[in-house]
Amino acid sequence: MAKAKIRNPYVALLTKLNGGIHKKTNKALRKKQKQLIRSEVNKLLD
Repeated sequence: MAKAKIRNPYVALLTKLNGGIHKKTNKALRKKQKQLIRSEVNKLLD
């Protein structure tokens, strides 16, 4: 039987670091909030 290939241990660590909860960045949340406020103000002014 062939010997198992030695894998790079650093790659395994990097793939685990990218996992987790998927959420919006703070920048995206601020931008969305600004858009909502502007749209509400525009509705009130029209």
